[in-house]
Amino acid sequence: MSEEIRSAEDAKRWNQQQYAEALRYCQRNQLSVAEFDKQNSRVLPPVLAVWKVKLAGKTPQSVWIIGGKVMMDHADASVATNAREVLQYFSLAWQLKAERLRQQLEADQHGLLDREAQEKIINTLITKAESLYELYRDDSLWGDM
Repeated sequence: MSEEIRSAEDAKRWNQQQYAEALRYCQRNQLSVAEFDKQNSRVLPPVLAVWKVKLAGKTPQSVWIIGGKVMMDHADASVATNAREVLQYFSLAWQLKAERLRQQLEADQHGLLDREAQEKIINTLITKAESLYELYRDDSLWGDM
């Protein structure tokens, strides 16, 4: 499917695809989903999907999952009270992770990856973090949130 959203049907299809990817992500990360909290989740096709997910019999009880054109990731629901705030959280978390990786690279401790692959990961983290922060700052996307 093209990344361009031309109709409500395209948006619905994109949302369903991201939902399926979020479920696969949860399975890979051993997060047993009880339900998606639709009221607190936000989907901005074709760029971003942020879900608050209630977990079955786990601590933490809920997590935020982020996906779309950004990397798929998750965090305990306690890091943010709403989808907008969780963008700020992930932006900062990814910038800090990039900095830790850069320090490891400078100390020549880049593990299993070669220097070029490590630099690519660092740059991706920084680019995605900056994109998230711009979305976080865009008041027009968030209405009364």
